Amino acid sequence: MRFSLVSEMVSVMQDHYQDNLKINEEDSLKKSWFNSHKSKIIEARKIIIAQIFMKLFNHPIIKANPSFFLKYLDLP
Repeated sequence: MRFSLVSEMVSVMQDHYQDNLKINEEDSLKKSWFNSHKSKIIEARKIIIAQIFMKLFNHPIIKANPSFFLKYLDLP
């Protein structure tokens, strides 16, 4: 998933789950990273994306009611 789409996904998940996920800007996405194509920044973005997905997949609120999150990702 592209880095810019992850930013949108985090926002949608925060809105749907009423900000109970507590994923803040520091945990997720630094706006200055969006236009950078340096390999070091790209690798850092990959790590952040993986961390965000781990946080979302393992979050107790999403585990209790995963349907919205899974539907957003087009998963059964």
